[in-house]
Amino acid sequence: MIRAGALALLFFSLAWTTAPRLLELARQGVDLLPLDREQRNSRVHGSFYDALREIDRRVPRGEPLALMVRSQSDVDVATFANYYLYPRPTRIYSELGQYRLDPKGPKTIVRIDSTNHPPLGIATYAAIRADQIGTDFVTSQLGPEGPPARRFIAPLVASTDGAPPDMFTTEAALENVSKVPARVRIELLPQRITANVTLQPGERKSWNDIVYQVFGDHDRGWLRVESDQPVRAAFWYVNRGRRQSVLMPQPEPVREVSFAAPPGSRLWFVNPQDRQAAILVKGQPLTIDALGWRSVTAGGDEWVTSDGPLIVFLSSRERDGRVTFQWSGVKR
Repeated sequence: MIRAGALALLFFSLAWTTAPRLLELARQGVDLLPLDREQRNSRVHGSFYDALREIDRRVPRGEPLALMVRSQSDVDVATFANYYLYPRPTRIYSELGQYRLDPKGPKTIVRIDSTNHPPLGIATYAAIRADQIGTDFVTSQLGPEGPPARRFIAPLVASTDGAPPDMFTTEAALENVSKVPARVRIELLPQRITANVTLQPGERKSWNDIVYQVFGDHDRGWLRVESDQPVRAAFWYVNRGRRQSVLMPQPEPVREVSFAAPPGSRLWFVNPQDRQAAILVKGQPLTIDALGWRSVTAGGDEWVTSDGPLIVFLSSRERDGRVTFQWSGVKR
């Protein structure tokens, strides 16, 4: 008798606590009854399902999708997305390095971040990369040093990636040392993309990925900087994956120069002239477009002769993956 009473008490307590939820589900079932499958899923899953349908509409049928999660907690969302996108092929990636290593990685990326509303949407590789970089600097960012000037050249800038862990960016800083605003024109070459930056008196601005942050580009090249007031500038070539950075000097353009190049090096040429340059590398003729650049493999004694002033430098990769530079060779 006591046992029966206990069971009855348990039944009524469960009924008391679950009845409101059961009634809510029953009402929801009645509301969903006249709707078709798409409408029901939209009503139940809200913005998540609506975002999936929008992705399905934008991407051609049958084209695979890369589902890029921001953190491990987003894997469940990616799994549900995979289910509702079926039969469209999808692949789930936990990081950009994993995506880069996949030779069959889908070209269209869906970013999944449960902290957003909706929690998923189509995104570019460059945008996801920028989000991961955030505000972090590899260099100490003590500030630009050296004498102020109105013109600078950064001979090598990049916002590109190699095989993991290599992730290349250019960190930069500009400082206005004058008592009036400085209007600075920055040009990415050879793409010939320009951007204008205004620095107030004494103001200093810095970027941890200047190519992407200023130009919205995921590429490499060189920079020409011109200001109407004297400014200080500094540029670092950075490998974020290896936490390495190299401060770039202001190399002097030369017509003749030679380098002792370790095996597997690259010889770089930057043409700051508004006309094509003709050069000889070990006696072999090459041309560099106006405001262009190029590189060739190098090893041993390399000598260069040009019909106009060029910036010539050498890069080499050490056994530990570190990139080193020779910014000035032996003038001939």
